[in-house]
Amino acid sequence: MKDDASDIAEKIEILSKIFSKYNPRIIIVLRDPAEAIPSYFQEIYHKLPSELQKDFELFSRSDYCLAYDYEWLMDQLMSCYFHDINFFLFKDLVANNLTLGQLTGLNNYNDHFITIGSTNQGQVVDAKRLIKKKTLIEILFLQVVRYVPKTRTGIGQYVHQLFNRIRPKVMMTLEVHEEIRQKFDSFRIKVGI
Repeated sequence: MKDDASDIAEKIEILSKIFSKYNPRIIIVLRDPAEAIPSYFQEIYHKLPSELQKDFELFSRSDYCLAYDYEWLMDQLMSCYFHDINFFLFKDLVANNLTLGQLTGLNNYNDHFITIGSTNQGQVVDAKRLIKKKTLIEILFLQVVRYVPKTRTGIGQYVHQLFNRIRPKVMMTLEVHEEIRQKFDSFRIKVGI
């Protein structure tokens, strides 16, 4: 479910009221929107309104992608008196290149690397994102398959494997508008990473 700008701003304000007396360290992991937004679109495609499913550019400029407008997010945090805001790159996090000391600001943890790895990777073929389409047949099939046990050697496993092979797929080229890329690059320079 998406939140619009006013919902997110309100949540930040509530967090500020709760945590302001503790002067919290805010950690924001920056992911290049050119990678993140297509991945996010692919992940939530079936939950999107049909007009956004059909128009990736409209999606990339919608409130669904507000989390990747780091300038806006930083402004919201600063307007609520959060000042210890720290930025790290997503690619460094999933490559296990960040230490607990870097994230917390505590030097005695600089030799403890955070190991997260990358999960939920969408399928990409020849620079096109693979989006599995749900059809009426699939929806009905899923209702039936739900009740077939997924045993390693039983019929349930066979049915699930067969279904994954025949499931219709759509290939889409998802490119983030150059303006969004430039905004991210400018922000990275501004915060020094």
